[in-house]
Amino acid sequence: MVRILGPFCALFFLSCQAATNLRSLTGANENQITTPYFTGTDPASGSGNPAPKIQGTCDSNTSIHVYTTADCSGSPLSTDSCSTFETSGVAVSVATGTTTTLYANASYGLSYSGCTSTGISYLETTSPDVTQPTVTSWFSYATHGALGDISIEIAADGSTVESRDIRDNAKIAIQFSEAMDTLSLSDTSISFKGNDNVGSDPLNGHTLNSGDFTWTSGDTVVFINFSTFNSFARYCFKLTDDVTDVAGNQLSLNGDEGRTMLFYGGDVNADLFSDILDFGTISSLNGTDPIDTGNANHVRSDLNLDGAITIDDRNLLTAMPGWFGAAAMAVPACP
Repeated sequence: MVRILGPFCALFFLSCQAATNLRSLTGANENQITTPYFTGTDPASGSGNPAPKIQGTCDSNTSIHVYTTADCSGSPLSTDSCSTFETSGVAVSVATGTTTTLYANASYGLSYSGCTSTGISYLETTSPDVTQPTVTSWFSYATHGALGDISIEIAADGSTVESRDIRDNAKIAIQFSEAMDTLSLSDTSISFKGNDNVGSDPLNGHTLNSGDFTWTSGDTVVFINFSTFNSFARYCFKLTDDVTDVAGNQLSLNGDEGRTMLFYGGDVNADLFSDILDFGTISSLNGTDPIDTGNANHVRSDLNLDGAITIDDRNLLTAMPGWFGAAAMAVPACP
């Protein structure tokens, strides 16, 4: 065995510090790296923490590699320094609600120690998420000028009437009970259909792309942009159970996964007629600027979406199609 000492370090093209570090690996035998030894976990096994830190002892200046395989084969779960292993611990990630047994080896340069003969087990006690997400609310959104987006909730019984002129600015928002996997919602996991006063589907052939979905509120709310609505038609929207939460649980199809809404431009009082009564409501609010966003009559009467109620809204009412009843219009069935 070659021993490298003080003033002769340079003869072997090594600095004295490097030689000292090499000797510190195992003491007497510089050609062998000691297998690391586990001393515990932080927090202790049986905790509800899926990111424990694994602690132990090791040869200084080595790197510690933690595995889930008993022979330390494959890619390590985590790698850190010996000093971290001996102090705060090497951070790993484990599955919730399971017991994970971990093993480790040490390395210096291209040399590795043997794998720990005995693993260290960590029980993670957090219950895995097996709860199916649900839809809690549906909304029709429109942008009222500088006042921004204002919503009308879409009722589960199909009675909601959207009176505002959203023909070129239709947005539907869906609120979920928990954070969702945003990639699971696409044009294949939502169906939609329309039925106008002559029995045609205004959304026939309409497609959605990834840019039409905007997620907010920690991925619990999604806005879906529809570029064109007919101002006098019933619409249905329905999600499939291909929509999942971040844990992969499928959407609960409990009846709230779909909604039906009537878009009847000008029907401010939602009586299924666009008539003189709606004309009178708008006239009585003429000059309201800005509208009270918490007042349903104000929001529904701002037909042109400029944030105020003026003669322009009254004129738009008379210009929009649908001066006849909508009660007989068939409700479309989403596939």
